[in-house]
Amino acid sequence: MRTKVVALTLALAFLLVVTTRCDDGSPPPPPGPDNYCAYLPTALDNWWEFKVTVESMFSPREEYKLTLEIKDIKDNYEGFPTAYVITVTKEGSSPEEIIVAPDGDDCYVERVAWAYLIGDAMDVGEWSQTGLVGDFPLEYVGDVEVKVPAQTDRFKCREYFLDNGNEFKPESWRELYAKDVGLVYYENNFKQYQIDPFELVDWRVVKYELKGYDVKKHQAPTF
Repeated sequence: MRTKVVALTLALAFLLVVTTRCDDGSPPPPPGPDNYCAYLPTALDNWWEFKVTVESMFSPREEYKLTLEIKDIKDNYEGFPTAYVITVTKEGSSPEEIIVAPDGDDCYVERVAWAYLIGDAMDVGEWSQTGLVGDFPLEYVGDVEVKVPAQTDRFKCREYFLDNGNEFKPESWRELYAKDVGLVYYENNFKQYQIDPFELVDWRVVKYELKGYDVKKHQAPTF
């Protein structure tokens, strides 16, 4: 779950269906469900590069590049009609994979250590996710603008917030998604406390800022 950003969210979470006109001049198809899967432009060879900053009480500040790329499409995967394989590569490390499969209002997200079925439309308020690690609602906070290295202008984003609700090992996620781009900014905060008295014993903050991306024409998922 702590690596969800990459989905998810983790998260990597990424964006609305592209509404540009087709090459033949015909009207674009209607947008798909406004859910988690709809926030990721699903087309082969789409990629995103992030500048990642890690700050911790016990470790030196760390910066590295993280790259996400849609590498493959699977049919009839785990009962879902279509699944997209996203390769996640931390600079200097072996790649990992995330599977994202849309199905109506639901979105199946699978990583090495966990899997989630995320449901309900991403609207103001909370939407649900259920998985192997825990059940934490992700709340749509509102719309914000953010400046990241990917472009000179500010991205207009939808902001989402997740809190694990753990009193003794609190952890929260803040995720910003831009239309036709995907995940633009992610921040993970982990704090661990002792009990009686409450005393901060360590902390860790991870931030992702979009440096560059190449989003091709959106390939509408099969429902």
